[in-house]
Amino acid sequence: MTALVEEDFLSFDPYTKLYHLGLMPYEIVARAGSDLEFLVLRKSLHPVLERVQAEVGGVASLSVISRNEALCVDVIEGQSDISLNTLKVGSRRPLGAGAASLSLLAALGEEEREAVIQRESERYRKYGNLTAEFVRAACAELPENGHVFNAQIIPGIGAVGVPLFTAAGALACAVSITNTVSRLSPERRRDIALALVQAARAAGFQAMDIA
Repeated sequence: MTALVEEDFLSFDPYTKLYHLGLMPYEIVARAGSDLEFLVLRKSLHPVLERVQAEVGGVASLSVISRNEALCVDVIEGQSDISLNTLKVGSRRPLGAGAASLSLLAALGEEEREAVIQRESERYRKYGNLTAEFVRAACAELPENGHVFNAQIIPGIGAVGVPLFTAAGALACAVSITNTVSRLSPERRRDIALALVQAARAAGFQAMDIA
């Protein structure tokens, strides 16, 4: 099982102790035929995330909704002095657990979002100090701020997340920057969110305005 994880055929969630299908099977399918949608997204946004990560530091990640969960499809650490050994390419988390995952959830319609929170409320408790109440409150901040912030999972670590949309306005994915909480003051969070939005818009995606 460890070898399969190392080769990206499986991913392991250290919080729930569960294994999930990794990215390599999808990569194999993509090589045999047309690209899968999330692989196209990763190809489009990888250089964007590299630029932003180099500019603002921390660890950048890209997640999409897959089978009612958040699937991490890209992680860029660059020269960051922090390591996220709990979030790897292929990792799956409940919607709301993690900044990119929280962004995806917050961008859903109110009824769908509340249904997810109720469904995952017990599962959230496996992720540090995460609770349904926090997730609900954090989602409510997206329309006002244009981004979300989560520092509930790993002590001393926080992340800024931004949902991205297609040109037609459909939810496409979410991007995030993770760093130590000491480096994520409210002003710094806004600057990071703005950098993510500006870079994503330059790549042809839509995003909410950053307040």
